[in-house]
Amino acid sequence: MSSRATDHTGKTYGLLTVLSRAENKGPNATWRVVCECGNTSVVQARSLVSGATKSCGCEQRRLATEKATDHTGKVFGLLTVIERAGSQGSNAIWNVICDCGNTTTVRAGNLVEGSTKSCGCEQRRIATTHGHSRGGEMSRTYKTWICMRQRCSNKNATNYSYYGGRGITYDPRWEKFEAFLLDMGERPEGLSIDRINNDGNYCKSNCRWADATTQANNQRPKKLRIAKVFV
Repeated sequence: MSSRATDHTGKTYGLLTVLSRAENKGPNATWRVVCECGNTSVVQARSLVSGATKSCGCEQRRLATEKATDHTGKVFGLLTVIERAGSQGSNAIWNVICDCGNTTTVRAGNLVEGSTKSCGCEQRRIATTHGHSRGGEMSRTYKTWICMRQRCSNKNATNYSYYGGRGITYDPRWEKFEAFLLDMGERPEGLSIDRINNDGNYCKSNCRWADATTQANNQRPKKLRIAKVFV
C-alpha cells in the first residue's frame, strides 16, 4: 500500500506524532505533525516512513549546541570532565574521571541530562550493599530498576522512544535503588513492573507487579499501541 493511501494519524515517527492529513504538495502526501518539543509542522509521508525526518529540527539544533559546548572541568554527579574524546556520529564524547578514580568516556547528552552520573561504581555499590548483585549476577528486582531507569533516561536504550521519548519518567526518589525497593518490594517470580496508567510515570501509586496477561490487557489504545518491555 502506498504512503498516499495509508492513514498515519496517531502514529509516531522519531519525535513526531501525526495529527492529521495536510494539503498535498504536488504528488506527495503530506501530514501535519507535532514534535515532542511542542512545535507543529507539515512533513511528507515518505520522509516520515523512511525516517528521513524524525523531528521538527529541534534534535539537530540540540546536537549542534551539544557539540559546540565545552564541558572541560565541569562536574556531573561523580564525574569530572577531562577533555573532548571525539564524536560518535553526531554525538560529542568526553573523557571523564569518576570520584572513585576510574576514567571512562561518556556522551555529552548523557552527562547533561543526568542519565550517567558515575562510571558505574555507584550502581555497583548500591547493589552490593543490598545483596542484589553478587559475582556479577543481579537480582530480578535490581534488573527491573536498571531497565526502568534506562528506558526513561537513556536515548540509546531499547524502546526509549516509547517511554522517555514520550515524556514518561520515574519518581526522583527512585534514582536510588533503596527507595525503589522500599516502595515496590521484591519482584515476585513470573511478574514484572507495570504502570497502571500507561500515560503516567513510574511511581509507587502508579506501579504494581503484574503478569504478562495483565500487562497485555493494560496496553494503550490500539491506534497508539506500543510493544511493552516485560522487565
